[in-house]
Amino acid sequence: MGILARTCNLSSYTTQTDLPEDFLSKIASKIRYHAFREIEQDSVDEKSIGWVDLYNMLDNQFEKISFLKEPYIVLSLRVDTRIVPSTTLKRCCLEAEDTIKKAEGITELPKKRTAEIKDSVKFKLLKATIPSSKIYDMVWNYLEGYVFFTNVSHKLCDEFQELFYSTFDVHTAITELSVIGSELLEKKNFPEKIVQDFMFIDIAGAEFLTWLWNRASGNGATVGDIDIFFDGRVVLKSDDADSKDSVTCVGDSQSMREIDTALENDKHIVQAKLMMITESGEWVFTLDALYFDLKSLKPPKITLNSEEDLDGFVYEKIYLLEEITKTLRTIYMQFVLEYGKQMKGEKHVD
Repeated sequence: MGILARTCNLSSYTTQTDLPEDFLSKIASKIRYHAFREIEQDSVDEKSIGWVDLYNMLDNQFEKISFLKEPYIVLSLRVDTRIVPSTTLKRCCLEAEDTIKKAEGITELPKKRTAEIKDSVKFKLLKATIPSSKIYDMVWNYLEGYVFFTNVSHKLCDEFQELFYSTFDVHTAITELSVIGSELLEKKNFPEKIVQDFMFIDIAGAEFLTWLWNRASGNGATVGDIDIFFDGRVVLKSDDADSKDSVTCVGDSQSMREIDTALENDKHIVQAKLMMITESGEWVFTLDALYFDLKSLKPPKITLNSEEDLDGFVYEKIYLLEEITKTLRTIYMQFVLEYGKQMKGEKHVD
């Protein structure tokens, strides 16, 4: 799912490299060099990854330089994979081995030979496999130094960051929520101990979601002029970093009581489906506490008036992505300040 779709996933990054003055003059050649390439049928490659045009997954030439939409660079990441199902590979290998055994009048094959047969069979099957294609979009505001990517899979996000660096010679990073919070507390002159304690919170996003739940009390929360509601699915986990136990609550008020019980038993909310109402309209998404990734993000609906106005549509979608990330950041900052005030108050009482 990409930014042109009704819903998408969204991960966010900051860039950490100063850009040279001639950056834009060289960017087209860099993108073309790392553009998507088809998997050759006679190769053993199972995967190919590279850039294509946002509007046309077949366009890897970028002759029109349509990726430059000031101050953004907007590209699609195309990932083609050829996968041979393990059961199919196993069956075909057994058939090949059985044919050889009968032809040579033997009952067993050496391990080295069975490995060679497996490689040969896999290569033959790969050649007959049509690659599957998936597209994900990237939006880079190179002036302000942040990047959006419409996927939240850790493995693919790592591959995206590697390709981004290879293409642009620019490092990207996920901003740690605990770092953001501790820096804000330090800026607001909170005691050093409070600043350091926040820095070492395991998952600050889980603390935030739990704070938001307590603030909502099952009826929704209002933060500034933003209304936020928990929308029927909450995942909780234990404080114990080694524990894999989780509780998923879905649905009605009974589930809401289960959430309160889980919180009383030292669990924290690590993922929640939320509905948010802002001036732009209604948003629905699942917020993941670890990196503040947004899953199945459905922003307020905008209308594409004509195919000729695609750029205008893209700018509107980017504006909405910026709005939701900035809004969540603002609410998170309020949580941080309330946390700091609470800790400061507890220290004063002690």
